[in-house]
Amino acid sequence: MLGDTPSIVDTGHVSQQVQLEALIQHHLQNESLRQIINTHLHSDHCGGNAHLQNVHSSATISIPSGQFAAVQDWSFLKETHQSIGQNCPAFNADEALKPNTEKTINGRVWQIHAAPGHDMDALVLFAPKEKILISGDAFWENGFGVVFPELNGEVGFQYIDDTLNMIEELQARWVVPGHGQLFTQVQASLDKAKSKLEYFQSHPINHASYASNVLIKFKLMHEREMQREDLLAWLSSAPTLLNIRERFFQDLSLHAWLDQILNKLTTKKSIAIQGSTLINL
Repeated sequence: MLGDTPSIVDTGHVSQQVQLEALIQHHLQNESLRQIINTHLHSDHCGGNAHLQNVHSSATISIPSGQFAAVQDWSFLKETHQSIGQNCPAFNADEALKPNTEKTINGRVWQIHAAPGHDMDALVLFAPKEKILISGDAFWENGFGVVFPELNGEVGFQYIDDTLNMIEELQARWVVPGHGQLFTQVQASLDKAKSKLEYFQSHPINHASYASNVLIKFKLMHEREMQREDLLAWLSSAPTLLNIRERFFQDLSLHAWLDQILNKLTTKKSIAIQGSTLINL
């Protein structure tokens, strides 16, 4: 968002922080970034916060109110990120964004709505006049993010359903998702997301498989490339993934389960395998 208060919503993965900074400088020229807003605090959405805060010292950071205390302490978030093989440098937060409030940026009013499911403290931003939705991982053109509570045997799918219904009521014309390009076929995408949700509700093991693929992909994205044995060694001590295997794939050995994940990722051309080397694409 350009204007008197140059702002950005979510800052991507730490591995992309230099590229992001170059992109920001290209658009701002001699101006400085003034504000960072996070829809939620998964490492692929706030990984560039610390770097940008260092480069743009006057930039404030606004985060969901439910995670404000965790940022002040950081130990919980550090443990959470490490449990899924991610690194997210600590940053300082200035403002707690509360659901059912509004925030004005460069003259445009944004409503702040709770969007639990993928992350229980997640928010979406909606400009009611322009009908623009910034949806984070609550809603994509082809679905939504991993429903992490369900992986722990907690309620998550129902929250996704509630969030999608809330988004439908907003009647957005444009959606800026946390992954993928801006899209305008909003109702068609909502129908697709609801269909995907129904499928996962009926086949939770497929959701667990999807989650496993995502977490391994993000580990490789962070490392860029790894030896298979190194990835296996990490997998054997990664709490979140071990929990998924114990709950959904206990009939498979760790080796067989990893092979299954890697085969799916190579089929989708998300990674490449050269001998024993795994390469992120």
